[in-house]
Amino acid sequence: MPGGAVWFRDYLYVADSRGFADGRAGGVLVFDMKRLKVVDDSRDDVIGWSPNEGKYYAFGYRYVLPQVGRYVQVGAAADRMRWSFLGLDRTGSKRSLMMGEYATSNDAPPRLMWWVLDAASGRLAVGPDATLGASLARLCTDERFLQGCHSEGATTRHAAVPRAFMRRAFGL
Repeated sequence: MPGGAVWFRDYLYVADSRGFADGRAGGVLVFDMKRLKVVDDSRDDVIGWSPNEGKYYAFGYRYVLPQVGRYVQVGAAADRMRWSFLGLDRTGSKRSLMMGEYATSNDAPPRLMWWVLDAASGRLAVGPDATLGASLARLCTDERFLQGCHSEGATTRHAAVPRAFMRRAFGL
């Protein structure tokens, strides 16, 4: 399931962990807020362009936000991070997209990674060879059930579901 979103400059980043269990890469979906469109919401049975009516529809929704990109990890499935939630790090002069993964007590410890955002474009900053690399990574050895993150100065804060609730509700 997708989870967590960050709006930076003109882009909305949404964590996408769909397919992770099937061995496919999760990632981050990218939407351009400048492309938000108003469409006709009078029909809930049509999506897309209707040439007969000369209108766009979105199953009864009033707005559509086109996806303009997606970041995925390459490498072995066992090494890929489960992109469960996102946060924006405003520490210092650079802005970074923080990405974290949800893990239960039975999983490997969750990880947090920071990816520098390009101040001019609002997209993830790429190296000279057009590849991306995390600027910082942290293994959260004593924490589980993480569902959010925030960084302020030298402090990183995490949001998590209380362990007692997870034990009662799901036996974890």
